[in-house]
Amino acid sequence: MTPNEAASALGVSRRTVERAIKSGFLRARQGNDRVWSIEPEAFDRWAEAHAPRTRQRMRQDGHARTPESHAQELRITQDRVAQLEGERDREREWRQEAQVERDCERTARAAAEAEGRERIAKVEAMLEREAARGSKAEARAEAAEAELVRLRERQDAVAAERWQEVSERLARLAPPPEVSRRGWWARWRRRAPG
Repeated sequence: MTPNEAASALGVSRRTVERAIKSGFLRARQGNDRVWSIEPEAFDRWAEAHAPRTRQRMRQDGHARTPESHAQELRITQDRVAQLEGERDREREWRQEAQVERDCERTARAAAEAEGRERIAKVEAMLEREAARGSKAEARAEAAEAELVRLRERQDAVAAERWQEVSERLARLAPPPEVSRRGWWARWRRRAPG
């Protein structure tokens, strides 16, 4: 007799029979195929000792284990399984929606970053153009300053030439200065107290 046959004969679960075997209340041998084989005499002794407790539990539950009660439990279990599957499907839908939202947010963030990089590139290009214009303007300013320096030098040269001409004309118009033939000592003697 196998544990399944013993469980169905007594109206208990296979696990109950296996626990009785492992605890030593029910004597059984395990074959080479790792299947338990229960001796009929050991089963009868265990069933007599265990059956009153099983019947007592069934009375406490309020019903005996009948095929109708099994069918009712099966329907309840199937309803519960259907309810759990519905919850699982709703959970999957919620996760898919959340994934779609995350993907949309990720795409929007990537688009915003790309737009930001594009704006930065435009501003950098504009700054480079302004810098190029600025360097051209600086070059023109330097050229204008050099031209101004050259013009001032020319103006100074022209002014110096005019002054030279004026001084030459004045020198030609003015009478020659009288040259004193006496030396400085003669002047000194005149002034000296005497």
